[in-house]
Amino acid sequence: MATHPESDLEYWEMVDRDLKEAEKLLEHGSTRAAVITAMIAVEKSLRIALGVGDLKQAELLDLMHFAKRENVWLPAWKELKKWRYIRNMCLHAFYTPTRREAEKAIEFARFFTEKAKGMNVAEKVKKKAKKHFRKLEGSYRKTIMLTDRIFIAGALIFLAGWLMLLHLTLTMPHPALPWKLRFLFSMAAIPAGLGACILSLLEKWERKAPEV
Repeated sequence: MATHPESDLEYWEMVDRDLKEAEKLLEHGSTRAAVITAMIAVEKSLRIALGVGDLKQAELLDLMHFAKRENVWLPAWKELKKWRYIRNMCLHAFYTPTRREAEKAIEFARFFTEKAKGMNVAEKVKKKAKKHFRKLEGSYRKTIMLTDRIFIAGALIFLAGWLMLLHLTLTMPHPALPWKLRFLFSMAAIPAGLGACILSLLEKWERKAPEV
């Protein structure tokens, strides 16, 4: 097994605590929370192995892709993809796993974190990971700010379209604003604004990493 610097020991203790917490959550019947917490442990262990244990916005998918690009071997790649997908479904309350699924998620998390402790990633790759994920943190914040602005703009466009439609139904035609023009504007603005709001929310949900 690879040896780890003192600075990493605290992070590994956090991983162990997450695994124990996942088991407690399962005992209390919280299968969704148990899966999420187990996968938080997996995510943390991969961060530590790649030398970026302190960068909380280094999300699991980005870590996986970085490791693949740098030819860093990851155990059970297909299982890792599967449990990441299930975790995301649980995060957004789209899916509630069965007790057996939650048990398997914890089993996988224990297996993966143990393997991650034994990973001996080259220092050159760790330095590259730090540079890459620090840059990614900045772009992540910019993406969140952009999606917030898109949501606000979409909401305003939707509201303008809805108000125009309301104005159309409650008032008499005006020469400066023909009936057809107002109708076309409202029919374009309402779905466009609603679509922008939905897309911005989906982007935030997809990119949002769990608080760890």
